[in-house]
Amino acid sequence: MDIMLSLPANAAKHFSIEKKSTNFQRLFTASDPKNQQLGSGGGTAWLLTESFRNDNTEDDFHKWLHATKKVIIHGGGLSRRLPAYAPSGKPFLPVPVFRWARGQRLDQTLADLQVQFAEQILNNSDENQNILVASGDVLILPSKNKLVIPKADVVLFALSADPLTASNHGVFVCDKNESSKLNNMLQKPTQQELRGIIDHPFYIDTGLWLFSDKAICKLMEKCVDNFSSESFNFSIPKFYDLYGKFGLSLGAHPSIFDREISELDVAVVVLHEQEFLHFGTSMELISSTLSIQNKELDPTRMWSKNIKPHPSIFIQNSKMQVKLQSNNHSIWIENSHIGTGWTLHDSHVITGVPENNWEIDLPSNTCIDLVPIKNSQYAVRFYGIKDNFKGNIKDSNTIFLNQPVIDWLSNHGIETPETDIDIHDFRLFPILHMKEISDTFLQWLFEETPDSAHRQMYISSEKASAKDLLDLANIPRLLDQRIQYRKRNYSTLAQNFNKRANCKIGFQEPRNA
Repeated sequence: MDIMLSLPANAAKHFSIEKKSTNFQRLFTASDPKNQQLGSGGGTAWLLTESFRNDNTEDDFHKWLHATKKVIIHGGGLSRRLPAYAPSGKPFLPVPVFRWARGQRLDQTLADLQVQFAEQILNNSDENQNILVASGDVLILPSKNKLVIPKADVVLFALSADPLTASNHGVFVCDKNESSKLNNMLQKPTQQELRGIIDHPFYIDTGLWLFSDKAICKLMEKCVDNFSSESFNFSIPKFYDLYGKFGLSLGAHPSIFDREISELDVAVVVLHEQEFLHFGTSMELISSTLSIQNKELDPTRMWSKNIKPHPSIFIQNSKMQVKLQSNNHSIWIENSHIGTGWTLHDSHVITGVPENNWEIDLPSNTCIDLVPIKNSQYAVRFYGIKDNFKGNIKDSNTIFLNQPVIDWLSNHGIETPETDIDIHDFRLFPILHMKEISDTFLQWLFEETPDSAHRQMYISSEKASAKDLLDLANIPRLLDQRIQYRKRNYSTLAQNFNKRANCKIGFQEPRNA
């Protein structure tokens, strides 16, 4: 089975060269062409195009498509709402081992876990169903029961949901007598629209779509000019939305009729026993991981009789020297050193912090991420846990560190730019050498009424935007620091394995350790 990932350009370049940085035997990575928006449909076509070109095969495209099962995971977005893992791409987000399962890896990523269910689907699919497309920030764990995959050109995997939840997703409206038959698809319908179809069962789209070779070629025809599977011209696909256009043309009564697409056979598989885990925001990073850890609380099915709900605190690949208290919650610490001088509260995401002797009191609902730049510098990314890095820098509705960004700039004595600029493109984050980063400077960044002590240092430093960091991040340095922290954790794990609920997980040492 081939794994194909779309990633930010910098990450795609690294992982295509350093395949040992992942747990996949057959991996292809690519990014969308620079400064071109392809959409989910065009992005799928581009990933297939680049993989076909990379294989340098003499077969035509259709033969190549049919030769192996392929999983496509789209993780090349800007990750505005989950900045900590934007540079490496959300598919490579580290996920803690599950305390209720065996065979876990200490270096497992979101993509590793996504592929498990994808493999289960493809292993039960027809010989002509060879492409599974998935979103890079959604996790559905493998089914405990055997999956029955219908023989159709497009198979859509769905979950039950209430109207309020469904209104935020793509929705499959099914036949009133047979839920596996698609009537039509709606894209983020209003609750009023959903009430109008109350006599039809509806389900939310999980983003998992299984395609036959025929259906993929239809998609290629929509995205690539003069597409031919026999004489492939490798042209850049046009923008095309898989979920908002291709999907709306599917079903017995499609929302948008398109003769080539609407004639495809389509089936819906409703996943009754599974959960939709989203990793799209900093808060969801914590809440979805917590849901996984608390999924199995039956002591008879675990290896300890003293099972308690997992706290909403996750620490991995880190050196932790602070003892957390009962008032600490909603905390994610990864690839970081939290020394004895740190004071934590709640709702933190802390990533990338090298060893330090800082004394810092991190306010509630704030996050810090040190992104390695070049050979020895770091970009100090500081932000609020609910920041979405979207909106005009001069708009009072554009929030940064839990306040209008114009207020943060004003309070810190920094001029608001005269021109309109999106906060994602605004150079907020100072780039410094480690010896230049003091705890008092970090504290100044988070203070609501700061003095002017560090203002000049901030203004005079080179700075990067959240968008810049996608290209500037030194991925090898980031991964090496994570590996070094993880290696130090091994002895602690070995010493305490008899005391922990996840002690008898089938331990697998990371292959890149």
